[in-house]
Amino acid sequence: MEPNEKAIRVNPTAQEVTEKSRQRLKRILDKLPASMRPHAERLMNAPGSYVFTFLLIHEVTAVAPLFGLVWLFQVTDWIPPLPEGLMDAGKEFYSKAIPQDSLPSESATKLILQGATAFAIVKMILPIRVAFSLLITPWFACRSVIPLVNRMQKTIQALSKPKESGINFSRLPPRKFK
Repeated sequence: MEPNEKAIRVNPTAQEVTEKSRQRLKRILDKLPASMRPHAERLMNAPGSYVFTFLLIHEVTAVAPLFGLVWLFQVTDWIPPLPEGLMDAGKEFYSKAIPQDSLPSESATKLILQGATAFAIVKMILPIRVAFSLLITPWFACRSVIPLVNRMQKTIQALSKPKESGINFSRLPPRKFK
């Protein structure tokens, strides 16, 4: 290769890829309505925290109603009628989760039916759960997950470099072992 020829780089550096991605995201961000921009900017700055928060809320909105509905069906001794096709996956799940020999057969069958009904209802409200999770994610991430992550990072940095962070372990009281 001659000295005045430019080398063709096939693989861009990570910094170039990151800069291109940021520019692309900035263009998308500029097209959003003004009311959504603050949320989108926070999402760009901490995507992992937002994804974790969404998944956490999404799972909580599945597990809590599941147990709550089974409890409600147990207390009221009532099960709403649902199409058999909706309850097949729930019956399969609960028949594996509840050992047949652990309860009398009538109780086990009733519990499996209650669980399958609750499972079907939770599956039916999936669009509502997703919408709620998306709506509450920015608030919950800013109030709990991101501050927790920041606190953990500061603690880890302080423990890894105690002298630079001002922590003096020599002033800690000695441990007394028995």
